[in-house]
Amino acid sequence: MKVREAMSVLKCSYSTVRRYAYRGRIRTTKMPNGEIIYWDDDVYAMLGKKIQRENWTVAYTRVAGTTESDRGTMQRQQQRVLDWCLQRGLRVDRLYDDWAPATVFGLDQRPGLHELIQDVIRKKVSVIVVETPDRLARVGWELFPALFKYYGVEVVVINGAIQVPEYRAEQEKDLANLLLRAGVDRLDSLGAELLPIPKRREKRKHPGKIVPDWEDKPVSEDPAGDRNLSELM
Repeated sequence: MKVREAMSVLKCSYSTVRRYAYRGRIRTTKMPNGEIIYWDDDVYAMLGKKIQRENWTVAYTRVAGTTESDRGTMQRQQQRVLDWCLQRGLRVDRLYDDWAPATVFGLDQRPGLHELIQDVIRKKVSVIVVETPDRLARVGWELFPALFKYYGVEVVVINGAIQVPEYRAEQEKDLANLLLRAGVDRLDSLGAELLPIPKRREKRKHPGKIVPDWEDKPVSEDPAGDRNLSELM
């Protein structure tokens, strides 16, 4: 949370919040723009409150359709994921699945993915296991682990390369559909020049875990709150 939010929760001044951070009672994260973010967990711990979280290890599986062949592929995919987790002593608390191409993301098309995202936001999930990156997305897959990391969730990919024949066939169909949707019959008919290679930019550090605001329960008014906080100073 930002410093004004911390001041509101603790009912104290800016200098007091900074003093708690300086003494290590409230951890902070410095954003790339220089802004200081105060950890929600530590701020509420000052009031004796704790953010309730669950620590699910979940798996996400997907196939492109609902044919008999797709059902067999889904069953084998789920078994591979479950076996991989079992061999490492991981209990899968929930399994999400979808039966749609990797290039669509609508709620009607990929309800399993949306349920997974909602559970991540609700602070239930800690680890997401997928067999290959394309199970989540064919294009722009990197967005998902980056997004989930903001919620402190790790995405574990069992196989970085697409080796399953059914996945390779699905890949060809997805790429062909992307070209058809773009109205492209042949790539060499575009006649476009190659885009210039962008200049190498300074590598930016990921800000890490960002805890959502405390939205479930308002902080109760405590007449002794100011006195208790002054004692901590």
